[in-house]
Amino acid sequence: MSLKSKLSKKNYFSIIIYLLVACVISLFFVGYLLFNAIGIQEKTLFSILEDSDLRYLREIIGKARYYIKDGCLYAGNICLGDGTKVKANQDLFKNYTAVTGANCFVYMRCSDAGLGWREDTTDLMGGYNEGHYICVCDSMGKNSSKSYIGRKISKERADIIEKEGAFSFPYDYLDNGKIVKRVMRARSVLDLATNEIIAIVTVTRTFNDEHLAIERIGIHVAFGVLIIVIIIATSLAVLVSLHTNNLRKTIKYISKIDNGVFPNEPLKLSDKGTLKDVEDAVNRMVDSLKYNKRVSEELELAKGIQTNMIPKNFDKFNNRKEFFIYGEMHTAKEVGGDFYDFFMQDEKHLVVAIADVSGKGVPAAMLMAVAKTLIRSYVFMGLSIDEVFNKTNNLICGNDETNMFITAFIGVLDLETGLLKYVNAGHNLPLLFNENSIEYIDMKSGVVLGVIEDYEYKIGEIQMKSSDKMLLYTDGVTECKNDKSEFFGDIRFKDFVNKNSTNKPKDIIQAVYDELKTFANGAEQSDDITLLCVEYKACGYDC
Repeated sequence: MSLKSKLSKKNYFSIIIYLLVACVISLFFVGYLLFNAIGIQEKTLFSILEDSDLRYLREIIGKARYYIKDGCLYAGNICLGDGTKVKANQDLFKNYTAVTGANCFVYMRCSDAGLGWREDTTDLMGGYNEGHYICVCDSMGKNSSKSYIGRKISKERADIIEKEGAFSFPYDYLDNGKIVKRVMRARSVLDLATNEIIAIVTVTRTFNDEHLAIERIGIHVAFGVLIIVIIIATSLAVLVSLHTNNLRKTIKYISKIDNGVFPNEPLKLSDKGTLKDVEDAVNRMVDSLKYNKRVSEELELAKGIQTNMIPKNFDKFNNRKEFFIYGEMHTAKEVGGDFYDFFMQDEKHLVVAIADVSGKGVPAAMLMAVAKTLIRSYVFMGLSIDEVFNKTNNLICGNDETNMFITAFIGVLDLETGLLKYVNAGHNLPLLFNENSIEYIDMKSGVVLGVIEDYEYKIGEIQMKSSDKMLLYTDGVTECKNDKSEFFGDIRFKDFVNKNSTNKPKDIIQAVYDELKTFANGAEQSDDITLLCVEYKACGYDC
């Protein structure tokens, strides 16, 4: 498949969305231009009509002198009315509406002296107080239900007209579901004798939706936009539904994995686009999780095998009266490179060993298993412990391509005499202590196993007395770090063991582990920690 084809498929849904959004934007832009053009035309029309209405106002106002007499408004000798339909003079404007299409209203200024008090029977609140204007005649006709005779102009509008002398304002309303726009022009009329405002003449022109193209077109455009928006919303809903369905499918698939159930079939969403990328990513993740789960299970199995390789039959050995022994190993990872071992070479000799393979994890554990097996096998073959290390060293040097090495210590304790023969291959110096003294055993150390082939290891000797204890350990003890990156150290280790020197081997080792945990203060264990303690009792605990 070509790159162009791949990109086209990948962006298929995005292109549809972009086109729909572009159509809406274009529609709004065209609508805006159309509204603007029609608005300009209608403004021009309204301006022409406004000029015409204002000219008419000037004409009717300028025909005669206006004044108030006996509560009536006069234009010259013609009585226009007093605010009642009885005296309203409708002849002045009877042809105005038919000719111009507008309505004319004449309002007289009220005063207590000129009009007196009367009840307000209109829909406007309050009575006819001084400063209000009451309609005395209009172009609607006396018998018209729309006649304004007797009604008044609100105080707010009257104040504006009095102040400005002329006023024009539009307002819209609905009449039987149709949009109606009303534009009112007003001018104040002066009594030439007193130069006071005594009347207001207004012209009102009404446009319904048949005349207002902008409203009519606006409704059609709004309806069209609504249809387009519905189409877009539906399209987007379909697209979102497709994506959310795939999202729910993906979440359900992953939820199974979270519950520890790995599906037999891979996730299938789409063969193109972004969904294909999601599908591939999820399936790769599942493959990785399956692999990690298999590795984890195998590591657990390896840990079990390694644990079983370390002797824990302390009760069997501690039934003897000549010694008491206990050991523990805590790996930093699932499997580790430390080990300890103890066994009876014969009825009179106890063999103890401890070792630390460089590195961690599976490679170190495998080398540890090989080294432990070799050491034990060579001992039972009757070889001296120096020969045991010589042969083990040569085999590791000849077959190890990982450049790993082993620090190790092996000792054979004569249970009758207390003489301990040992060989040390670069391992930490053991602690020898009793209730009166504690010291690191001063011994010559040979080269670590697995570095120099044909190296000749030497045997050393220590005389243990009854109640002496020897503590073997790996560097995970003294190099244990706390949250401040400080080492536990040889001195602190020695002092702590000295404080617990009277305890039994098991209690000593468990106390060391507790102290290391407290010292670490939450810091992660960085190395395997292994301890083995043997207490020599020349004639048992009862002697």
